[in-house]
Amino acid sequence: PISIPAGSAMRFSVGVNYKEGQENRVRWINVFDPELLASKKLVRKGDRVKITGYFRTRQGVDRKTGETREFRNFVLQDLRVEKRKTREVA
Repeated sequence: PISIPAGSAMRFSVGVNYKEGQENRVRWINVFDPELLASKKLVRKGDRVKITGYFRTRQGVDRKTGETREFRNFVLQDLRVEKRKTREVA
């Protein structure tokens, strides 16, 4: 189990592109970054990244319905920027 002090971890989503038949699809994965690797490598929205880690399932209460359910997060262990998005210079 991971023991992280409150407020010292980062959470973000990563879109994974794939094809289903002829249709392009995107699956969104919630990422838990306990070592703040994304901020250390200055990753920004639109950058192409390669991530490694593992999935963790936890129990929680859905805020909308109040029902107990399982939440699945990807725990980040390593992150590499494959390609930076071209950004406009102000």
